[in-house]
Amino acid sequence: MDRNGKLIARSIDVGRHNAVDKIVGKAFLEGLPLSELYLLSTGRQPAYMVVKAARAGIPLIVTKAMPLDSGVEAARKTNMGLVGKLSEDSMLVFANDWRIKV
Repeated sequence: MDRNGKLIARSIDVGRHNAVDKIVGKAFLEGLPLSELYLLSTGRQPAYMVVKAARAGIPLIVTKAMPLDSGVEAARKTNMGLVGKLSEDSMLVFANDWRIKV
């Protein structure tokens, strides 16, 4: 997603980590600036997912699910923004709220 909420790329896979790999690969091949985009997910975010996104340069993960404790800790350590429990009218910021402008 871009900063305005526009969907840039979409991927569905049985494994969440595979879906993230596909998105990062697509962005790389198309020359998209990952540091200016964010990852929108429907699933829980464990540490390995957060670290994978951080290594790719993605600054923020937003999910409709609750992140795992390991994901919250990883987000804090990598300065990744982490938002969970996203709905139409609310969200919970779990890490690095300075990354989010409301």
